[in-house]
Amino acid sequence: MKAPRMRVLRQRPPAEPVGDRGLVQITAEAVEKTFVVNRARHRAVAAVDVTIGSDRTIGVIGESGSGKSTLARMLCGLERADEGSLHYNGIPLGQHLSSRTGRRDFRRAVQLVSQDVSSSFDPLRTLRDAVRTPAMVLCELDRDEADHRVDEVLTTLQIDPALAARRPHEVSGGQRQRFAIARALVVRPRVLLCDEVVSALDVSVQGSVLNLLKDYAERNRAGLFFVSHGIPATAFLVDELIVMRGGEIVERGSTDDIVEAPQHEYTRFLVGAARRGGRIEAVAS
Repeated sequence: MKAPRMRVLRQRPPAEPVGDRGLVQITAEAVEKTFVVNRARHRAVAAVDVTIGSDRTIGVIGESGSGKSTLARMLCGLERADEGSLHYNGIPLGQHLSSRTGRRDFRRAVQLVSQDVSSSFDPLRTLRDAVRTPAMVLCELDRDEADHRVDEVLTTLQIDPALAARRPHEVSGGQRQRFAIARALVVRPRVLLCDEVVSALDVSVQGSVLNLLKDYAERNRAGLFFVSHGIPATAFLVDELIVMRGGEIVERGSTDDIVEAPQHEYTRFLVGAARRGGRIEAVAS
Protein backbone atom coordinates (compact mmCIF):
# COMPACT_ATOMS: atom_id res chain seq x y z
CA MET A 1 0.00 0.00 0.00
CA LYS A 2 1.33 3.40 -0.93
CA ALA A 3 1.67 6.00 1.79
CA PRO A 4 -1.47 8.15 1.95
CA ARG A 5 -1.70 11.20 -0.24
CA MET A 6 -4.32 13.82 0.53
CA ARG A 7 -5.48 16.48 -1.87
CA VAL A 8 -3.74 19.72 -0.93
CA LEU A 9 -6.05 22.69 -0.57
CA ARG A 10 -4.16 25.58 -2.11
CA GLN A 11 -4.20 28.77 -0.10
CA ARG A 12 -3.43 32.30 -1.23
CA PRO A 13 0.39 32.62 -1.11
CA PRO A 14 1.97 35.29 1.06
CA ALA A 15 2.98 38.55 -0.57
CA GLU A 16 6.67 37.75 0.02
CA PRO A 17 7.29 34.00 -0.27
CA VAL A 18 10.09 32.51 1.77
CA GLY A 19 11.66 31.16 -1.40
CA ASP A 20 15.33 30.19 -1.09
CA ARG A 21 16.19 32.39 1.90
CA GLY A 22 19.14 30.12 2.53
CA LEU A 23 18.97 26.40 3.23
CA VAL A 24 19.53 25.45 6.86
CA GLN A 25 20.54 22.20 8.50
CA ILE A 26 20.54 20.91 12.08
CA THR A 27 22.57 17.79 12.80
CA ALA A 28 22.37 15.72 15.97
CA GLU A 29 25.05 13.11 16.54
CA ALA A 30 24.68 10.51 19.30
CA VAL A 31 22.58 12.87 21.42
CA GLU A 32 21.32 11.64 24.78
CA LYS A 33 19.05 13.17 27.39
CA THR A 34 18.31 11.86 30.89
CA PHE A 35 15.78 13.19 33.38
CA VAL A 36 15.46 12.44 37.08
CA VAL A 37 11.87 11.64 38.06
CA ASN A 38 11.11 10.77 41.70
CA ARG A 39 14.85 10.17 42.23
CA ALA A 40 14.89 7.66 39.40
CA ARG A 41 16.90 8.33 36.25
CA HIS A 42 14.97 8.10 32.99
CA ARG A 43 16.89 8.15 29.73
CA ALA A 44 14.50 9.94 27.37
CA VAL A 45 16.76 9.93 24.31
CA ALA A 46 19.53 7.38 23.79
CA ALA A 47 22.37 7.98 21.30
CA VAL A 48 20.20 9.30 18.47
CA ASP A 49 21.56 10.54 15.14
CA VAL A 50 19.33 12.69 12.95
CA THR A 51 19.66 15.51 10.43
CA ILE A 52 16.84 17.91 9.67
CA GLY A 53 16.69 20.99 7.52
CA SER A 54 14.92 23.00 4.89
CA ASP A 55 13.57 21.04 1.93
CA ARG A 56 13.31 17.87 4.07
CA THR A 57 10.11 16.50 5.59
CA ILE A 58 10.64 14.01 8.41
CA GLY A 59 8.09 12.44 10.72
CA VAL A 60 8.78 10.89 14.12
CA ILE A 61 6.23 8.44 15.46
CA GLY A 62 6.08 6.45 18.67
CA GLU A 63 4.21 5.97 21.91
CA SER A 64 4.17 8.46 24.77
CA GLY A 65 7.53 8.49 26.51
CA SER A 66 9.43 7.31 23.45
CA GLY A 67 11.60 10.45 23.45
CA LYS A 68 10.29 12.09 20.31
CA SER A 69 9.22 15.37 21.95
CA THR A 70 12.48 15.62 23.88
CA LEU A 71 14.38 15.12 20.63
CA ALA A 72 12.40 17.93 18.98
CA ARG A 73 13.16 20.27 21.89
CA MET A 74 16.88 19.50 21.63
CA LEU A 75 16.89 20.14 17.89
CA CYS A 76 15.43 23.61 18.41
CA GLY A 77 17.70 24.48 21.33
CA LEU A 78 15.13 24.33 24.14
CA GLU A 79 16.80 21.31 25.78
CA ARG A 80 20.51 20.68 26.13
CA ALA A 81 21.87 17.29 25.25
CA ASP A 82 23.69 15.48 28.08
CA GLU A 83 25.86 13.67 25.55
CA GLY A 84 26.55 13.98 21.84
CA SER A 85 26.63 17.08 19.67
CA LEU A 86 24.21 19.42 17.92
CA HIS A 87 25.28 21.61 15.00
CA TYR A 88 23.46 24.33 13.08
CA ASN A 89 24.87 24.89 9.59
CA GLY A 90 28.13 23.31 10.72
CA ILE A 91 28.49 25.45 13.86
CA PRO A 92 27.87 24.02 17.37
CA LEU A 93 24.32 24.98 18.27
CA GLY A 94 25.30 26.25 21.71
CA GLN A 95 27.90 28.54 20.18
CA HIS A 96 25.37 29.85 17.68
CA LEU A 97 22.84 30.59 20.42
CA SER A 98 25.37 32.33 22.66
CA SER A 99 25.08 35.62 20.77
CA ARG A 100 22.01 37.83 20.40
CA THR A 101 22.32 37.89 16.61
CA GLY A 102 22.82 34.14 16.45
CA ARG A 103 19.74 33.50 18.60
CA ARG A 104 17.62 35.85 16.50
CA ASP A 105 18.71 34.26 13.22
CA PHE A 106 18.13 30.75 14.57
CA ARG A 107 14.69 31.55 16.01
CA ARG A 108 13.65 33.12 12.74
CA ALA A 109 14.81 30.10 10.74
CA VAL A 110 13.63 27.35 13.12
CA GLN A 111 10.28 27.43 14.88
CA LEU A 112 8.62 24.92 17.23
CA VAL A 113 4.88 24.46 17.74
CA SER A 114 4.24 22.30 20.79
CA GLN A 115 1.23 20.36 21.96
CA ASP A 116 0.85 22.29 25.22
CA VAL A 117 0.05 25.76 23.91
CA SER A 118 -1.92 26.99 26.93
CA SER A 119 1.24 27.72 28.92
CA SER A 120 3.01 29.28 25.94
CA PHE A 121 0.70 32.32 25.75
CA ASP A 122 0.74 35.27 28.14
CA PRO A 123 -2.80 35.31 29.61
CA LEU A 124 -2.74 39.13 29.83
CA ARG A 125 -1.86 39.77 26.18
CA THR A 126 -4.18 39.51 23.21
CA LEU A 127 -3.61 36.77 20.68
CA ARG A 128 -2.83 39.38 18.02
CA ASP A 129 -0.04 40.76 20.18
CA ALA A 130 1.30 37.24 20.73
CA VAL A 131 1.43 36.55 16.98
CA ARG A 132 2.65 40.03 16.03
CA THR A 133 5.60 40.17 18.45
CA PRO A 134 7.78 37.54 16.70
CA ALA A 135 7.29 39.36 13.38
CA MET A 136 8.50 42.60 14.97
CA VAL A 137 11.36 41.14 17.02
CA LEU A 138 12.70 38.43 14.71
CA CYS A 139 11.87 39.95 11.32
CA GLU A 140 12.35 43.59 12.40
CA LEU A 141 9.01 44.72 10.94
CA ASP A 142 7.28 47.84 12.16
CA ARG A 143 3.85 47.53 13.77
CA ASP A 144 1.84 48.12 10.58
CA GLU A 145 3.96 45.68 8.55
CA ALA A 146 3.68 43.09 11.30
CA ASP A 147 -0.10 43.51 11.51
CA HIS A 148 -0.38 43.05 7.75
CA ARG A 149 1.61 39.82 7.96
CA VAL A 150 -0.47 38.62 10.92
CA ASP A 151 -3.65 39.17 8.89
CA GLU A 152 -2.17 37.19 5.99
CA VAL A 153 -1.34 34.24 8.22
CA LEU A 154 -4.69 34.28 10.02
CA THR A 155 -6.49 34.30 6.67
CA THR A 156 -4.40 31.38 5.43
CA LEU A 157 -5.17 29.43 8.60
CA GLN A 158 -8.87 30.27 8.25
CA ILE A 159 -8.91 32.07 11.60
CA ASP A 160 -11.48 34.81 12.10
CA PRO A 161 -9.36 37.98 12.58
CA ALA A 162 -11.85 39.14 15.23
CA LEU A 163 -10.62 36.33 17.48
CA ALA A 164 -7.16 37.92 17.55
CA ALA A 165 -8.52 40.68 19.81
CA ARG A 166 -9.26 38.10 22.50
CA ARG A 167 -6.98 36.70 25.19
CA PRO A 168 -5.92 33.04 25.20
CA HIS A 169 -8.49 31.89 27.77
CA GLU A 170 -11.29 33.43 25.70
CA VAL A 171 -10.91 30.98 22.80
CA SER A 172 -11.14 27.20 22.55
CA GLY A 173 -8.17 24.84 22.79
CA GLY A 174 -8.31 24.16 19.06
CA GLN A 175 -8.33 27.87 18.29
CA ARG A 176 -5.33 28.42 20.59
CA GLN A 177 -3.52 25.65 18.71
CA ARG A 178 -4.11 27.40 15.40
CA PHE A 179 -2.89 30.70 16.86
CA ALA A 180 0.27 28.88 17.99
CA ILE A 181 0.80 27.71 14.41
CA ALA A 182 0.17 31.28 13.20
CA ARG A 183 2.77 32.59 15.66
CA ALA A 184 5.34 30.22 14.15
CA LEU A 185 4.45 30.83 10.50
CA VAL A 186 4.43 34.63 10.83
CA VAL A 187 8.24 34.67 10.73
CA ARG A 188 8.25 32.39 7.66
CA PRO A 189 10.62 29.79 9.12
CA ARG A 190 12.89 27.60 7.03
CA VAL A 191 12.22 24.63 9.36
CA LEU A 192 9.03 24.01 11.33
CA LEU A 193 9.03 21.49 14.17
CA CYS A 194 5.51 20.33 15.03
CA ASP A 195 4.91 18.38 18.24
CA GLU A 196 1.43 16.80 18.21
CA VAL A 197 0.03 19.98 16.67
CA VAL A 198 -3.30 18.53 15.48
CA SER A 199 -4.13 16.48 18.57
CA ALA A 200 -6.23 19.29 20.11
CA LEU A 201 -8.11 20.03 16.90
CA ASP A 202 -11.49 18.73 15.84
CA VAL A 203 -11.34 16.07 13.15
CA SER A 204 -13.05 18.47 10.76
CA VAL A 205 -10.21 20.98 11.26
CA GLN A 206 -7.28 18.55 11.31
CA GLY A 207 -7.37 17.95 7.56
CA SER A 208 -7.24 21.64 6.68
CA VAL A 209 -4.31 22.25 9.05
CA LEU A 210 -2.38 19.28 7.66
CA ASN A 211 -3.01 20.53 4.14
CA LEU A 212 -1.75 23.97 5.10
CA LEU A 213 1.45 22.62 6.66
CA LYS A 214 2.13 20.46 3.62
CA ASP A 215 1.43 23.35 1.27
CA TYR A 216 3.72 25.68 3.25
CA ALA A 217 6.59 23.18 3.10
CA GLU A 218 6.18 22.46 -0.61
CA ARG A 219 5.71 26.07 -1.71
CA ASN A 220 8.60 27.46 0.34
CA ARG A 221 11.02 24.52 0.26
CA ALA A 222 10.76 24.58 4.04
CA GLY A 223 11.54 21.63 6.25
CA LEU A 224 9.04 19.85 8.48
CA PHE A 225 9.85 17.77 11.54
CA PHE A 226 6.49 16.33 12.52
CA VAL A 227 6.09 14.48 15.83
CA SER A 228 3.04 12.29 16.36
CA HIS A 229 1.76 9.17 18.10
CA GLY A 230 0.49 7.56 14.93
CA ILE A 231 1.14 7.01 11.28
CA PRO A 232 -1.76 8.39 9.20
CA ALA A 233 -1.31 12.16 9.55
CA THR A 234 2.46 11.82 9.68
CA ALA A 235 2.66 9.68 6.55
CA PHE A 236 0.54 12.18 4.65
CA LEU A 237 2.93 15.03 5.45
CA VAL A 238 6.44 13.60 5.20
CA ASP A 239 8.81 11.80 2.87
CA GLU A 240 10.86 10.16 5.62
CA LEU A 241 9.76 8.37 8.78
CA ILE A 242 11.57 7.71 12.05
CA VAL A 243 10.09 5.28 14.56
CA MET A 244 11.14 5.71 18.20
CA ARG A 245 10.62 3.52 21.22
CA GLY A 246 12.22 3.78 24.64
CA GLY A 247 14.36 6.72 23.57
CA GLU A 248 15.88 4.85 20.63
CA ILE A 249 15.30 4.87 16.89
CA VAL A 250 14.10 1.39 15.99
CA GLU A 251 13.44 2.05 12.30
CA ARG A 252 13.86 4.78 9.73
CA GLY A 253 13.40 5.08 6.01
CA SER A 254 11.19 6.46 3.28
CA THR A 255 7.53 6.82 4.17
CA ASP A 256 6.43 4.54 1.34
CA ASP A 257 8.84 1.78 2.38
CA ILE A 258 7.84 1.85 6.03
CA VAL A 259 4.10 1.97 5.37
CA GLU A 260 4.28 -0.79 2.76
CA ALA A 261 6.86 -3.07 4.39
CA PRO A 262 7.70 -2.23 8.02
CA GLN A 263 10.70 -4.19 9.32
CA HIS A 264 10.68 -3.75 13.10
CA GLU A 265 7.97 -5.52 15.10
CA TYR A 266 6.91 -2.28 16.80
CA THR A 267 6.55 -0.52 13.44
CA ARG A 268 4.51 -3.45 12.15
CA PHE A 269 2.25 -3.07 15.18
CA LEU A 270 1.71 0.65 14.50
CA VAL A 271 1.01 0.14 10.81
CA GLY A 272 -1.27 -2.81 11.52
CA ALA A 273 -3.25 -0.87 14.11
CA ALA A 274 -3.75 2.03 11.70
CA ARG A 275 -4.93 -0.30 8.95
CA ARG A 276 -7.30 -2.22 11.22
CA GLY A 277 -8.84 1.04 12.37
CA GLY A 278 -9.15 2.26 8.80
CA ARG A 279 -7.20 5.37 9.71
CA ILE A 280 -4.65 5.24 6.89
CA GLU A 281 -7.43 4.96 4.36
CA ALA A 282 -9.43 7.71 6.12
CA VAL A 283 -6.55 10.17 5.90
CA ALA A 284 -6.03 9.35 2.24
CA SER A 285 -9.68 9.92 1.32
